[in-house]
Amino acid sequence: MATLRDLELFDHQREDAVAILVGPNGSGKSTFLRSLAESYRHENVVAVSNTPHDRFARMRGIRRISVGRSDHKPPNLVKRAVARSLDVDDSSFHQISAIMDYCGYAPRFGFRIEKARHYGSTFDDLKWKLESARDGGADENTGWGSELEYNEELPLALTFLRRHDPSELVWIDASSSALEFSVAREFVAVLRCEAILCRLKVINDLGVMLNRNDPGDTVIEMHLARVRTH
Repeated sequence: MATLRDLELFDHQREDAVAILVGPNGSGKSTFLRSLAESYRHENVVAVSNTPHDRFARMRGIRRISVGRSDHKPPNLVKRAVARSLDVDDSSFHQISAIMDYCGYAPRFGFRIEKARHYGSTFDDLKWKLESARDGGADENTGWGSELEYNEELPLALTFLRRHDPSELVWIDASSSALEFSVAREFVAVLRCEAILCRLKVINDLGVMLNRNDPGDTVIEMHLARVRTH
């Protein structure tokens, strides 16, 4: 476990002392800071995660405070921004990509699809569940709300998922080819229908991935900070 003594904060300590941890990508800064937070989790210490992903995911024995509503979490903001940007012919998506590049990430977003029991189903396969919910079916009428007002986007989302291998990430890149960008636009339907796809048990989760600009081409999931290798 890392301690403050490792940073020599007890040598000539002052009340206003500040320690700055500097190092290249992949040198272990994040790992050390997480270890430091774990060492002092039962003390009166505040640890702040100011990254797009949660540095302290799954850490026990801490009081967690999140800023804003759940729909304002970084992954949800990215999904809405990408869906809006790809749906119109403007420069919004390129602006988002430029921001990612400035922050040290590749100018693209990845999406991890976790399949559920009905993954690969057609609209006709699931239409009875939607109609049952709309008619007030006993087991289908809880928590659907306005999502029952489905339109042509749900069939488009299901068609995309039938063609997609869930073991592969869906990457949306501003510099991609016209064909790849066209596929990305088709994926917008999945982003917009995420909630109803989860309730239909087509998917369990739709994670957002970032690609670091480092020698290892590291891929990080925003809300869990999992590391994936190519």
